[in-house]
Amino acid sequence: MSGWQPTTEGDGDERDAMLKKAIEQASGGQTQDAARTLQTLIGEGGDGFASRMMLAKLLLDGPNPTAAARHLEAARGHHSEAIEPLVLLANLARTSGQVTEEKAHLTAALAIDGDSLEPAARLLMLAIVTGDAAAQSVAQARVRGIAPLHPMSLAAEALAMAPRKAERAMATKRLRRALRNLQPGVGPVDTFVVAALAAQALGQADDAKTLAAAARKDPKLPKVALDRLRSIGG
Repeated sequence: MSGWQPTTEGDGDERDAMLKKAIEQASGGQTQDAARTLQTLIGEGGDGFASRMMLAKLLLDGPNPTAAARHLEAARGHHSEAIEPLVLLANLARTSGQVTEEKAHLTAALAIDGDSLEPAARLLMLAIVTGDAAAQSVAQARVRGIAPLHPMSLAAEALAMAPRKAERAMATKRLRRALRNLQPGVGPVDTFVVAALAAQALGQADDAKTLAAAARKDPKLPKVALDRLRSIGG
């Protein structure tokens, strides 16, 4: 890790005092003041992972969240093994509809942390709806390795097996098991997309419509996913 780091023992110096002030301001709802304090800190020798991440999170909650991107990238430069900046960058990319960028950030996150389900599951959905076979192979293997009985893993397997007549019965069992723990309005929207496509592929029209409707309720659902769901109707 590079850059300035807060002192963990003792009172530290004026930079530690400035970070403490920013934390107190943010806790008191003075987010703009806290952001200004952090910008001053960064410009006066306090440029590091902690200060950049805190400023980025404040900006993400503000009126112009895209302003957080450069601070998240800077945070990555200070701590190349941290997954959090990449996940937040992926969130920004999804909000702005930048699917290629979202996939790139999620792929980078997976290269760092092989045990986190969220980036793998999100990448799997995006790979499926964009027809990215290479990314789908990587993401599906990772999801299966982390949580083989997660609805995303089961639904993706069902979707992959559906075209093969000899495996359709097994695919149906996979999807049934996935749906046991997947209810409309609950869970990550990415899983609903994949489950809806699996249900459609297996000829389960009612389930497909219900799942697609649940997915569409998320205003951040990527257009490419909405386009894939359009054929389901409902």
